[in-house]
Amino acid sequence: MRFHSDQSEETDLATKSYIKNHPELQKVLADIYKKIDKTDENPRAKFSLRHEEFQDEDAEIIYDVDEERDLKKFRKIDESAKSRPNSIAKETKFRAFDLNRGEQFVFSVEEVVEALRREKCLDICVISIPKDAVMADFMVIATCKTKPQLKGAARFLRKLYKLKKAPTDIVPKTEGLQTESEWLATDFGNVVVHLFLKATREHYDLESLWALGPELDVKASQSEGLEEFLANRNVLKDFEPMPH
Repeated sequence: MRFHSDQSEETDLATKSYIKNHPELQKVLADIYKKIDKTDENPRAKFSLRHEEFQDEDAEIIYDVDEERDLKKFRKIDESAKSRPNSIAKETKFRAFDLNRGEQFVFSVEEVVEALRREKCLDICVISIPKDAVMADFMVIATCKTKPQLKGAARFLRKLYKLKKAPTDIVPKTEGLQTESEWLATDFGNVVVHLFLKATREHYDLESLWALGPELDVKASQSEGLEEFLANRNVLKDFEPMPH
């Protein structure tokens, strides 16, 4: 400690000697101190340095090029997500399903039924189709309360199909969707889905038509336009009632 004190005194003497031997420097210092308030008891306080404790959170973070690019990408995705909360909410509807494709078909009849239940469809009926009928394995029939629900349920099934399908699978067309029909039909390969409004389903009574045959079903014989409806739909071109 004594050594430090002696060294400081020697430094002060050297500084004073240097200033004394340089009149120009003396003039500069004199001009500086003239500008300081004469009432200040400690003029040197004007030149004091403030010390602030350094904290990590106060420091600016510097990223490299890759980190900066990833950060911008993440922020862009985050802002995009905030701007479309309804879209995210819709996507969560599919989390209840296994989005892996089935071994033989994209999805099973059980998944179709579960999807229709989640869309609040009513009176869901599953009909097992004989293999010699050369069409789908199952026919699923359900009732919707309104046209928006009818379209929503059909689109939900198509969206689920798209999420599960392989690149080589073709997304089927929903017949009647573009014509404001009260009867929508989609052939998913192993499952043919028919969605009706209540009155339309009762009018055609597709369950009886399939099970008994049109010649034994009074409602079918009274349903003008049914044959034309079926003929105009490629998805139902092979549709024939089961022989009695």
